[in-house]
Amino acid sequence: MAERENPRSAVLGGCTDQGSQKFDDRISNLGNRRKDTRKFLHWLQHQDVSNRPDIKLVQSKIAGCANWLVFNNYYTVDQIRLAAAHSCDKHLLCSFCAARRGSKYVQRYTERLAVLLKQKSTLKAVMLTLTTVNGDDLEERFHHFMGSLKKLLMKRRDAVRGKSATELEKAVAGVYSVEVTNKGKGWHVHLHAVLLLDDWIDRVELSKEWQAITRDGSKILDVRQLAKGADALDKHGEVSPKLVEAFAEVFKYALKFSDLDHSDRLHAWETMRGKRLVGSWGDFRGVKVPDGVTDDLLPDLPYIRMLYRFSGKAYD
Repeated sequence: MAERENPRSAVLGGCTDQGSQKFDDRISNLGNRRKDTRKFLHWLQHQDVSNRPDIKLVQSKIAGCANWLVFNNYYTVDQIRLAAAHSCDKHLLCSFCAARRGSKYVQRYTERLAVLLKQKSTLKAVMLTLTTVNGDDLEERFHHFMGSLKKLLMKRRDAVRGKSATELEKAVAGVYSVEVTNKGKGWHVHLHAVLLLDDWIDRVELSKEWQAITRDGSKILDVRQLAKGADALDKHGEVSPKLVEAFAEVFKYALKFSDLDHSDRLHAWETMRGKRLVGSWGDFRGVKVPDGVTDDLLPDLPYIRMLYRFSGKAYD
């Protein structure tokens, strides 16, 4: 099975347009994600949840998720697309559903990005990371972070209206996700975002703004330059692989907790389920990401239908 994954086609479980030559890697990637979820399910089944009907329902849904996959092989255009699959829609716990949802987010936002860059080629793309101080109480740390983020975004909104000033007003578009980790030093809540700028952000000034809002010493942040103007698009007018990888980094962690150990994964789900972990503003607002795990299909083209079953370790 493939160990390394191409950011354009497989970082999040495969994109919707996939040539047959890459299909084996895609099946391998999806199999690895389904196997990870099976391991979590095995652990969960050995926990005492007799008085937790919500968790018992989750167990049932995850157990039946993605055991069968149906693909349409559009052989005349060398594309293979996922046409049918039963999904649990528990992306924070299920690596398979997280991969499929993340892939759709990457696809839709890179499509929008390409349109914006063609309309205004002077825009600059950056990756923004905001962090807060670690803590033992995930619920407290999460609410503190989200409250601080809300204040920063409200400050940007007021600046656009001429009521205040902030470095973030230079971002004409932004899309972000919130991630949580726990590496033995407490819960770490942070944000990754891709921004499109009219002018470069002053990292030091934005750090001061963030520290003033959080009021707990959370001044650590990073603003990494990705591309500017025409450099963001390739010769075919599509978003460059570097930017695709940046979008993948934004979405792949917020849509799953599988990098946490099993007990932390369950605790994070119990604390953050139903919470909004992805958001956007400016010219990125209004991007529609379809529900479900299947790909966009190609009408009026002949295809061969392919059926795959998960054997416990891989798809056959």
